[in-house]
Amino acid sequence: GNKELTKILREDFGFTGYITSDSDSCGDIWKSHHYVQTGEEAVRECLVSGTDIDSGSTYGQYLESAMSKGIVNKSFAATALHNSYRTRFQLGLFDFEGSKQSKYASITKEVVGSAAHQQKSLDIARQAMVL
Repeated sequence: GNKELTKILREDFGFTGYITSDSDSCGDIWKSHHYVQTGEEAVRECLVSGTDIDSGSTYGQYLESAMSKGIVNKSFAATALHNSYRTRFQLGLFDFEGSKQSKYASITKEVVGSAAHQQKSLDIARQAMVL
């Protein structure tokens, strides 16, 4: 996470979704980059900087101990949880199976993974490449 980028994203652009890490980058700032000394500190840095979801295992392994040791303020974890669940509720992910309220409930993995969708994903990825 990055506090300044998170501020721009949320305040200037009005983004209300969740921000996720890339391939356990929360763990990387501790294990690989040595930016912090412990997993608990890595959790703190990521949450304080605006990372709502850790795509690795660092939050799962260290969030509880970070909160119990007072390293992470509960409000940062609550904000991350709120951002994550708001998006999931908006998508209807908690609606019961087949609910007419959820426009996503009836979409199968065969549709999502269709050749047309894979080609569209490839086209978009090519257009978004940055050197």
